[in-house]
Amino acid sequence: MFKIYRYQNAGITDPGQISNYRYLLNYTDTYEYGGYLPDIVAADIDITDSVQQVSINNTISSVFFRNTYTWRTPIYENTLDRDRDWDTYYGRIYNCNVIIDEVPGVTDGTAAEKDELIAEALTHRADAYLNLVNEYGKPYNSGTAAADLGVPLLVTPSLDQPLNRATVAAVYSRVEADLKTAIQSLPRTTQYNTLPGKAAAFSLLARMYLLMGNYPAAGSYADSALAIKSTLLDLATGVVPLRRDNPEIILGKIAGTSFAWAPTTMRLSQELLDLLGTKDMRYQLFTADAASMLGLATLSFLLL
Repeated sequence: MFKIYRYQNAGITDPGQISNYRYLLNYTDTYEYGGYLPDIVAADIDITDSVQQVSINNTISSVFFRNTYTWRTPIYENTLDRDRDWDTYYGRIYNCNVIIDEVPGVTDGTAAEKDELIAEALTHRADAYLNLVNEYGKPYNSGTAAADLGVPLLVTPSLDQPLNRATVAAVYSRVEADLKTAIQSLPRTTQYNTLPGKAAAFSLLARMYLLMGNYPAAGSYADSALAIKSTLLDLATGVVPLRRDNPEIILGKIAGTSFAWAPTTMRLSQELLDLLGTKDMRYQLFTADAASMLGLATLSFLLL
């Protein structure tokens, strides 16, 4: 059993208290950070500068970056390296499993409070598995998903479970079931966008069905999410609020790390730059000239 301890008034609270599970869910670092390897292989970046390429090749800590960008295997050549994306998502899943497993047995709190905590954990777990299966498994194909290997499907808080890979279909089925269960108990709105509400579950279902190629269902759930939250941020003001206050964010999630510094600086692809154009406010607010940041005049513009 996962133990939660915190000091309060010279005493230690009991893990059976429902407040401790709220504290666990409110710890943003556990639930907001995601993977970062997919950003390296994205079509939106081009590592074409020869100086940067040489620097990446000659920097031991950047080997994983080179291997990911060029689709080489193994990504991590040093056996001491850890896959941070894998660790991040399964660490989150473990915490979610603790909450789902233990909250029904706590000695205080109402049934509605317990259901809401479990619903939040189900939503975060579904998001983690949807990212995992698309990073480490094959893309969903209705004809082969029942046989294609996905990722280990762990739904209990145990550290000694066998890590057998479930099929892609089984992982998607779990994501779907978790989200549809969560919707029933999630609040319509939340105080911070790092906490999942109904719109978050609807939007994740829309993304899941989009990846499955079920476009009618994807559109329907997208409409349900937008019916709850569809506010936009006016970038023309030049003011970008904190993530937690951003009116466009339905559920706050961010990449596991930044690549704003040499040698693993991400240069936007020319195709994306041509699409944006220099008058686009996203270009003006969210890119920077490499020469002003790193002294690498040949790198053009960087995604921050």
